[in-house]
Amino acid sequence: EFRRVLFRSQGDVETAYLKLKRDFATRVPVGLELGANYKREKRDRKRMDLNTWTYLGPDGVPDSADDRAGVIAADTYRKAPDAEYGYPAVEHLNMAKYYQLYKAHPEYFRYEEAISYRRSAESVNKLTETVQALYLMGDTRLFWNRVGLIGGVRYERAEGEGRGFLQTPTEVFQRNPNGSFVLVNGQRVRKPEAGAAGSLAEAKLIYHRNGAVGRGFRDGLFPSLHASWTVTENIAFKVAYAGTQARPDFSTSLLPSTTISPSNLTDPGQGSLGTVTIRNPLLKPWTADNYDGRIEYYLAGGYVAVGYYRKFIQDFVVSRAEDRKSTRLNSSHVKRS
Repeated sequence: EFRRVLFRSQGDVETAYLKLKRDFATRVPVGLELGANYKREKRDRKRMDLNTWTYLGPDGVPDSADDRAGVIAADTYRKAPDAEYGYPAVEHLNMAKYYQLYKAHPEYFRYEEAISYRRSAESVNKLTETVQALYLMGDTRLFWNRVGLIGGVRYERAEGEGRGFLQTPTEVFQRNPNGSFVLVNGQRVRKPEAGAAGSLAEAKLIYHRNGAVGRGFRDGLFPSLHASWTVTENIAFKVAYAGTQARPDFSTSLLPSTTISPSNLTDPGQGSLGTVTIRNPLLKPWTADNYDGRIEYYLAGGYVAVGYYRKFIQDFVVSRAEDRKSTRLNSSHVKRS
């Protein structure tokens, strides 16, 4: 198999922030800070063409006796057994030779239209995410500057939209006005425009670039408080609390994708009929309550500290495989656009 990849992508980020701070010279000194942040990120993988050819060889038949890899074997990279795991020695290929063979004898290769279309459709996506935040923070010093307090709260709102790969394998079959499939002798009837199984016409009905749409929204309040107490000239005690979050990576949440990989089995009693891999566009970020405490003892040339830290995480992200007995898949958040 021989592939050629053409790639084009674009990304834009817009940011803005505002911060206002004022110190009040009161009997108990107090400082207040008000701030706002704005970020809008756009990513657009406009083109990802994965063109695929199958090597046929001089006889024009794949996987036949004349399909020998020796014609593209590496000349300088000698085969050697694996030094770490002891695997037997294998020949290495020279991809430059492979490409030269393709240029000299294009008739040895068959361009796979349907496979190339599907792989290209799987790799194109785009997204837009907007994050807006507002925070208020204050600080003060008490007991002749021995105790310091810094606290605040942050409100954050994030929303986004992603478009990605959609696979609709039933689009090749005819339907009745009520939405049911047209059946002849119990078998579904293909659409005339679907062409033969495995054809480019069929692929265009099944695989859709940016055909799936995922939208997500999340907001929350995240407080924090830091306190320090100078017990003596050399000893300080510090405690802190902070509420935090971490939004999921785009590739596992906002960018929708549905991939169906059927097996060769038709009877579920014999084993798995295949896998369906989907992403969750409504995936929540994980949140955490963080607690930290430490005692510090300052020396002439440094300090010694003993601390304790604990984090309670909620809604952490996992990948999960489920055995689904039903052939129906809930796709309420994936749709054609």
